[in-house]
Amino acid sequence: MSATCSPVMLLLGIGAGLCFPALVTMAMSSATASDSGLASGLVNTTQQVGGALGLAVLASLSTTRTNHLLAGGDAAPLALTSGYHLAFVIGAGLVAIAIGLALTVLRPAVAAEQPAVRSRRGADWTRGQPSRTGVRRGEHRGGLEPRRDQPHESGAGAGVGGTGGRSPTPPGPGSVRTD
Repeated sequence: MSATCSPVMLLLGIGAGLCFPALVTMAMSSATASDSGLASGLVNTTQQVGGALGLAVLASLSTTRTNHLLAGGDAAPLALTSGYHLAFVIGAGLVAIAIGLALTVLRPAVAAEQPAVRSRRGADWTRGQPSRTGVRRGEHRGGLEPRRDQPHESGAGAGVGGTGGRSPTPPGPGSVRTD
């Protein structure tokens, strides 16, 4: 018995080991950091409920087929094999339908534009990464340009402090603005 089941069980284990992490990664790839817990819970719940429901339906169909053949006078091994055969064919058909749907319905996501980094003073800076202290590299030299396509949080014109499109030097720690 183990010699006939081992290759199939090994194939199933390898396939599931390769498939499930990739599916979870794909399902979680578009979740935001604040929604990652919810998305992870939904993915895991869907896998568990879907597997249990699918197994229940296939087992019911297999049992119905087996009982129907037994009532018709077929031998028990033949009726049981026929019931399992029906469940496996339906399962394979559902997998083929799922693959077809995945190939036709799912489209690759368009790469999202990287969001601007918001400084502690409220301006949107289009490049640079925050350091551990919260001060950006190049900020003391005026090396970063504010985004001109969005108004300042205070609503006072484009850029920082209502400069009307000029490129101000970001104020350093302890500096005082004179505008």
